[in-house]
Amino acid sequence: MENTSSDKKLLLRGQKEKSAVLTFGRFQPPTVGHQKLVDKVMSVSKKLGADAFIFPSRSQDKKKNPLSPKDKVKWMKKFFPKANIVDNDSVKTIFDAIKSLTSKGYSNITVVVGSDRVPEFKKTITPYLQHDDPQKSLNVDKFQVVSAGERDPDATGVEGMSASKMRDAAERNSFNEFLDGIPSNVSDRFASELFDLLRKNMGIRESLEPEVPLDTMKTILVVSNSSKNDTTKKMLEIADEMGHKPVFIKSTTAYLGEYKEGEITIENIDGNGKDVTIDPKNSIVFVRGSARKTSSGKALVEGLDEYDINMVNRPDAMNLADNKYATFIAFDKKKIDTPRTALITNEASIPRSLEKIGKKFPVIVKTLYGAEGIGVVKVDSEDSFKSVVQSLRKSGQDILVQEMIDIDGDIRTIVFEGKIIGSIKRKKVEGDFRTNKALGAKSVPYRLSEREKKFVLKIAESSGASYVGVDHAVSGGKLYAIEVNTSPGSGADRYMNYENNKPVEGEKRYINGKELIEKVLTCAMEMKPQVRALSMGKIEKVMVENQTVKARIDSGNSSHSVIDARDLKIEGKMVEFTFNGKKYKKKIVEYVNIHVGSGVREDRPVVEMNFKIGGKTFKDARFSLSDRSENIYPVLLGNRFMEQNNVVVHTNKIFMHDTDDGVKKDIAKDFTDRYKEKKEEYSISDLEGRPETTKKRKRMTPGQMDEIASEFFS
Repeated sequence: MENTSSDKKLLLRGQKEKSAVLTFGRFQPPTVGHQKLVDKVMSVSKKLGADAFIFPSRSQDKKKNPLSPKDKVKWMKKFFPKANIVDNDSVKTIFDAIKSLTSKGYSNITVVVGSDRVPEFKKTITPYLQHDDPQKSLNVDKFQVVSAGERDPDATGVEGMSASKMRDAAERNSFNEFLDGIPSNVSDRFASELFDLLRKNMGIRESLEPEVPLDTMKTILVVSNSSKNDTTKKMLEIADEMGHKPVFIKSTTAYLGEYKEGEITIENIDGNGKDVTIDPKNSIVFVRGSARKTSSGKALVEGLDEYDINMVNRPDAMNLADNKYATFIAFDKKKIDTPRTALITNEASIPRSLEKIGKKFPVIVKTLYGAEGIGVVKVDSEDSFKSVVQSLRKSGQDILVQEMIDIDGDIRTIVFEGKIIGSIKRKKVEGDFRTNKALGAKSVPYRLSEREKKFVLKIAESSGASYVGVDHAVSGGKLYAIEVNTSPGSGADRYMNYENNKPVEGEKRYINGKELIEKVLTCAMEMKPQVRALSMGKIEKVMVENQTVKARIDSGNSSHSVIDARDLKIEGKMVEFTFNGKKYKKKIVEYVNIHVGSGVREDRPVVEMNFKIGGKTFKDARFSLSDRSENIYPVLLGNRFMEQNNVVVHTNKIFMHDTDDGVKKDIAKDFTDRYKEKKEEYSISDLEGRPETTKKRKRMTPGQMDEIASEFFS
């Protein structure tokens, strides 16, 4: 062996040769069988006083090497935390591994392999230990190959476990068999990640054909700060298994892009510049609680809610649930029993808050916003209460105080649009008063009584959320609503299973977290399209067939929307008319019979026209045609339109969707001019009692008179 001068000096001083024990393998994937190999390397190195090294190969292909080197090292470090896993791109063979060690001064090399490979390694490596060709020589003084122990491929235990068996289990989608090859120190959740990655990298698909017809496939978007969160991961996996398209949206990086031709683009969904384009009407968005912890995440969720897309859950419902005092008010309005609660806004409100909850200790002090039991304190005396409140208020927190009820735990029920899916009872954490799983609370399946089912469903309805975890408790025979969670987890081992709001009997009476989420997604597929409430003033600027006009939103008794149509000519199923000076020819889709006053009714043709208000477009909105020359506004939006499109009318506001001063002045001038015109026309001075005046007055409907009066005098 050729030593450097420095190495020779070290040896001359009596220092031992540097020794290394190593193994080299594919680890595709690492298994409990490899644990035996790694343990042997560690024990031999300890016996020889040598350093230990585990070298994984760098090969990757779909069949035998599905894991990338980076992923393989990641899982090996998880599986074998005490081992020295070497991540070196240049080490592609056992020869590269030995050379990398000799370059660092190691001259005593021991290689550990399975018993069936000892002869192969000896025969292959020995000729190169001190080869005549310096380029081929390994420059090793001492070398040996040690067996890691016998391996029996037909055995069922550790001795028989191999990476090929693990890959085979993954290919057959047998996770239980796959688990047999996972070291005991590795959680099922982590094993599941490896299982899924292997299947993905091996190019395995659940089936050649989707489980649902193409025309019913949906895009399932899960908005969260991490794709590794337990429930987020389950949602994405199950959506894929059901034959739908799962898309993870990273809330801390994604933002809304272009809306074009009925499709939304969401940009930078993974933090690496990846975009996705979706059809809102064929998509469902699941919003996890973590998505709303940042301003950018809130903006993304609020932005998505502006479109006709099913949101689970919508921001307004999540805002209510996040605010514990708003939730208490909602419960109180619905006469739902809940622990007495008071809000502390300043020092002066501290004594009053205690009075409101009965001034009986202990009490519970909470921050207004919080989750998983964080920011919840039990206080045993008034002195402690003041101290805790003052401390929390110094940190800028809004505070709630709540009476404490005597319970041994609470009940969590998962509800989706009035359907009970599962329920558990969460016992108090030992030595604590809280029941949050994140704090270590244990849970068991729980069968709701009929009284509890009604109570839970009433709470769920009051939340305004589609998908909710309802927490309630029983104390002294009385039911109490504790809170609602609009981003419930699925981490319990078992839930009581429900169908048609009745507990399932027999073998299927319990479900696990994955089965729970599968039921949630099934319910989501059956959701009716959500229509976002559109707020309007009583007068709005609208666009009809690309013409901008002013419309009155009728909050009275009219049912049909009307446009000012002049010079009507009906020919069969078609009608020609002039609207706002422009001629149109449209198909008549129906007729409506309208009472125009004095017992007179008339049939009006109805046509479909494109209509836009407040940035929202309504294709083929229906309008009846009528001469509205006697009315101030050329467009009247009726109750039917408002009901179908969830329109909320603010009768105290005239203009909400365009605050341009020029428009306001234009409207004001229009009011004034038309009022003066009508006032002249119907003046009660010198025209009082004349036949032509009486005739004109009779022609005016109460609605027309109301338009003039309400707009002028409001």
